[in-house]
Amino acid sequence: MESTNIDDFVRKTLEGDLESYRQVIETFEPRVRVVIASMVPDSSLVDDLTQEVFIIAYQKLSTYKPDTQMGSWLSQIARNVAQNERRRWYRKNDMKERYKAEIEKKIEFDIDRLAGSLQGDVMDALQQCIKMLNDTARTMISGFYYKEMAVKDLAHDLSMTAGAVRVMLCRARQSIADCLQRKGVLSNG
Repeated sequence: MESTNIDDFVRKTLEGDLESYRQVIETFEPRVRVVIASMVPDSSLVDDLTQEVFIIAYQKLSTYKPDTQMGSWLSQIARNVAQNERRRWYRKNDMKERYKAEIEKKIEFDIDRLAGSLQGDVMDALQQCIKMLNDTARTMISGFYYKEMAVKDLAHDLSMTAGAVRVMLCRARQSIADCLQRKGVLSNG
């Protein structure tokens, strides 16, 4: 679409014709989506961030200079929105990992004390229950608990997403707990 046509849509939008802004969105949405998708680590955010870009652009439409490149102007807004979301996403995930490590460190003494007080048959039962897991689940349990690998590293090694690893770890823990209950080592409570 020619720049003058876009400028006409912008002018009409500023005059209150919202249908003209719909034309701007339809023209540039694919470009904005590509910019965002190329920058954010979570593809599920693309729809919401694209919408956010067009809301911001609408709010700042009076700052757009006619006879310039609307696509470039929108792409810059999209880059800013994507960069902010990327920072937020990494900060949130870094915080989760840091706090998880801190919590584990704080309860490590209690876990060590509890493990030391367990009788040999409990540890044998635990090993038997772990052996009953499928190969992938055993690899995850071994990597996460014995080798102290991060979920993201396990995911990389197993060619899985971090979310899938977390789900499989949760299921493996539940399978181990069920097995220990069947063996009478772990109570139902």
